[in-house]
Amino acid sequence: MKFQKLKHEVQRDLRQAYWRYVKKVITPSASDPNKFSSMKCFWKFIKHQRTEHCVVAPLKVKGKLITDPKQKAEALYDHFQAVFTRELDISNLPTPASSAS
Repeated sequence: MKFQKLKHEVQRDLRQAYWRYVKKVITPSASDPNKFSSMKCFWKFIKHQRTEHCVVAPLKVKGKLITDPKQKAEALYDHFQAVFTRELDISNLPTPASSAS
């Protein structure tokens, strides 16, 4: 019983500390000369709140929106295969003449 009570107190304190931090990040200090530092903290906070850590946005291929990671990988693979050319076979290239003096 005592453990449960302490657990709830700690959770309450953590929630209060969290919301004080959020308020501090969202509301920049009027005395802060560098407004960009508070904006940086805000966007860093927002970035870490994301639940999806996929860096590839949904892709539109042939008019169809692709969100499945495996299908996105295949679509990107197909695209890069089509865009980049293969190296030439260098065994057929002539050898340069030696410069004998």
